[in-house]
Amino acid sequence: MAKGTKTKAATVCVPQTRDEATAQIAAIGKLQRELEEITTKMNLKLAATKEAAELRAAPAKAEIEDLTEGLRVYCDANREALTKGKVKFFDFGTGVVRWRQTKPAVRGVPRDADKLAALIAAIREKA
Repeated sequence: MAKGTKTKAATVCVPQTRDEATAQIAAIGKLQRELEEITTKMNLKLAATKEAAELRAAPAKAEIEDLTEGLRVYCDANREALTKGKVKFFDFGTGVVRWRQTKPAVRGVPRDADKLAALIAAIREKA
């Protein structure tokens, strides 16, 4: 024999009269307003906390930007010595510096076939 599964009885409050339904709607409205007030207070506290954290973090962010820019200048000036011309990165032991090489791109090429043909002809003449 298979065991039957039991389901929990519904514990919802079902109004029995129009007056009870009206009272439930009023209660729902009141609870929604309370929930909105709680959410608003929470968002205000979060905003204040976020602002305070950003103010505390601002000096560190500024120092990181200064140090990063200084390191970039040093690495650009000494790239050949650091990489020995063989690789695109250097490991300092406390961090890795990588140089990115952008893909070659052609910009400003005319889309008109006649202008494009004239441009190609001009390039061939210079070559």
